[in-house]
Amino acid sequence: MLLLLLAAGPVYPECTWVLCAEGESLPGTAPGAAPRSPRVHRVGRGKLRRTARNVAQSALATVLRAPGGLRLVNCLHQALSPAQKRRFFYLSADLPCRVEGPWTVDFAGRRLVLPLRRDFDLAWATATTFHGHDTEVHELYEALVRAPQPPRVFLDVGANYGLHSLKLLAHGVRVISFEPNPACQAFFTDCCRRNGLHHDLRLVAVGDRAGRAELRVPRGHTWLGTTAGEVAAGWASDVEIETLHVPQVTLDEVVETDGIVPDVIKIDTEGTELAVLEGARAILENARPMLVFESWPGPPRRPAIFVLLAAYGYGVHALRFAMPPSAALTVAAFVDSSATNFTAIQSAKKLSG
Repeated sequence: MLLLLLAAGPVYPECTWVLCAEGESLPGTAPGAAPRSPRVHRVGRGKLRRTARNVAQSALATVLRAPGGLRLVNCLHQALSPAQKRRFFYLSADLPCRVEGPWTVDFAGRRLVLPLRRDFDLAWATATTFHGHDTEVHELYEALVRAPQPPRVFLDVGANYGLHSLKLLAHGVRVISFEPNPACQAFFTDCCRRNGLHHDLRLVAVGDRAGRAELRVPRGHTWLGTTAGEVAAGWASDVEIETLHVPQVTLDEVVETDGIVPDVIKIDTEGTELAVLEGARAILENARPMLVFESWPGPPRRPAIFVLLAAYGYGVHALRFAMPPSAALTVAAFVDSSATNFTAIQSAKKLSG
């Protein structure tokens, strides 16, 4: 069944969750692009793959609903290679199936149990996300925790359901997780409780100044919550949006108050990455941590991010699955890069592959 699902179609590892209005094309689609020859063969193959995928998803859902089904799928999933787990995620994460029970994962030799519950709509997607999504970031974290000098303090900005935080916590790293959406809290705290991990979760947004912020979350899409008004304005008009008023802090303020020196900062804040960096200038100047951040392709944000980082001696590298990070990018290469995940280090430091 899993092999059928893995063969059911192509994977789009650079794809990003987007909210498109009816009739709009997905980003990256070339208008009027002529299909390669032979067209009939390609269309037929695409239909066959879609059919196979639908059949495989239906079979998978049936197994998951059966007694012991989740445990069986989990055992088979653990035997998959990293590339297969990545493929499995992209082909099955949207499976409309509620699951309940323990889901066991492994990160750099440490076993973790994710407690899945039927009343958590995204339980299945979250389980497969652990190994299948942002796999290039997962690989970087593995290299860091296995290094002779692993990170001591990790700041997870935009923690969402806490999967990045869990990976570092499992290896004894001090982690501060920032996530303003209270809907994401229960799963993360349940995971920490189940695995005997101590979390430091702060229900705040992070930006360029302390105060209050408006968090907009599209209904049913908690991972897309943003405090960037222009990002929310670009969502389809029929998207139902929940607006929350949340406290906002700066990283410089947190580091000074807590008396910590971060070694690694991960930033994934759905369009406000530049503002987070603006509020961390003292950290960039004095602590010089490694940065792991998401950046959507193209202007207007990327040039400004590059300029700010360059001012503090940072080089930007694209993260790539099953490959070493790229060489330091020029501003043009960064703007044009199809990657969405990057790391930034000061030029004097060595980036491990």
